[in-house]
Amino acid sequence: MDQNAKPNSDVDSRANDRLKRTVVSLLSRAFRSEMLALLLVLGFGLASGSGMHGHTLIILVDSVSNTNGVVGVLVFNSSRGWPNDNTRAFRAVAVPARRGSITIRIHDLPAGVYAVVVLHDENENRRLDRTWVGLPKEQWGMSNNPPVHFSAPSFKQARFIFSQDEKIHIIFHWYGTRPRV
Repeated sequence: MDQNAKPNSDVDSRANDRLKRTVVSLLSRAFRSEMLALLLVLGFGLASGSGMHGHTLIILVDSVSNTNGVVGVLVFNSSRGWPNDNTRAFRAVAVPARRGSITIRIHDLPAGVYAVVVLHDENENRRLDRTWVGLPKEQWGMSNNPPVHFSAPSFKQARFIFSQDEKIHIIFHWYGTRPRV
């Protein structure tokens, strides 16, 4: 009986060794394939010179009145939801408010047609608060700094073509008027 057990254990040992080599070989091939794919992706990203697929939009906002709340930016790529539907914005960014000027960078923005609205959201409720007669209580501004009349300027008035890294300057409005800078 012992003699029969030894040859079976040799057979089992050889089968286990063969199984181990097969598993290691498969794992090595899979790892090499994944590494090759990763290197190709990284190589294309480095060769393009622009990181992922976009450019940087730099937004300079002047005349922030105080340090309450945040300065929020909504970037729209269509008139749908313009200018106050946060859920329809293509990008949304908020930074802590600072008195004076603030620079906000939006990275990896693809080329396209956009309009930007900026709000000094002092109470951080994600909307422009108004007085009982409908005048804004918080500071706001838009790309192209369009003139303000009895309602918010249209997407068409605020839109711009974005095809490379770009800096835009937004002047805040207060109660529907522009502050003197």
